[in-house]
Amino acid sequence: MDNALKDLATQAWVYGFPIVFNLDQVRRYVSTGVGANRAAPRLVDAVRAIVVPNYRPE
Repeated sequence: MDNALKDLATQAWVYGFPIVFNLDQVRRYVSTGVGANRAAPRLVDAVRAIVVPNYRPE
């Protein structure tokens, strides 16, 4: 393997792996929760952008 390809592979591993790993952790946290923390709540609908704990539709 030449040096340019080795450098490219090193950069892909150093910068790519943490991003992919972090996205997998975000997916797990949102879908199943972590430890004592439950999964993230779903939004009421596509229009509401904020999750309000005591939301009561009128």
